[in-house]
Amino acid sequence: MRKAFIVQPETPLQSFMKGETIQIYYKVFHFEGLDEIYKLGSNCLDLIGLTKYYQTLQIAMKELVQNAVKATLKRHYFQIQKLNIDTDYQKGMDEFRDFLEKSKDIPFPLNLEYSAKIEIVKTNEIFTLRVITPYAMLPREEQIVNQMIERGKTLGSVSELFDDDTRLREGGGLGLSMILILGKTFYPPEKLLTYKIEAGKTEFCLNFPI
Repeated sequence: MRKAFIVQPETPLQSFMKGETIQIYYKVFHFEGLDEIYKLGSNCLDLIGLTKYYQTLQIAMKELVQNAVKATLKRHYFQIQKLNIDTDYQKGMDEFRDFLEKSKDIPFPLNLEYSAKIEIVKTNEIFTLRVITPYAMLPREEQIVNQMIERGKTLGSVSELFDDDTRLREGGGLGLSMILILGKTFYPPEKLLTYKIEAGKTEFCLNFPI
């Protein structure tokens, strides 16, 4: 059975305390190995006495990593179906949703390095979680992300988020808003959660002050 992920270095917690970056290569399309990764993130917070960030980190890791895995699987599906993700997007997404409902164990392509790459590192001032998708976000996807980030900056509570029905029909994106609602009580939202699209990849970055 294929191992769900690879962690580098081999002694991640010791390396983290030395200021080195933990790198986790998630190499499947299911979520069964994620609990161990979430625990590793919590253990890092434990080591530097930042347990107050537990809830926000767990929500962020789940949202960002699962989004990355699903985004990678979507691109893989479009490729194997020979669909143009720009011109055939709606048709491809309809077929992709049907595919997900019927497919439980999706083979991971040997030529793909990861479905999501997770990095955890600290400096003297900042704890950082980075989640990288091996594909660039599309403009239409980026527009939704920006809407959810702005919503998280403006809403005052999680209950307000679920009362707002703009995105409830599709469900996607609510987690990004929730990260900001929870985290902006201890860090400015423009520093808390950022993203960039660079060199054909998408990277989300979560920062906590130490």
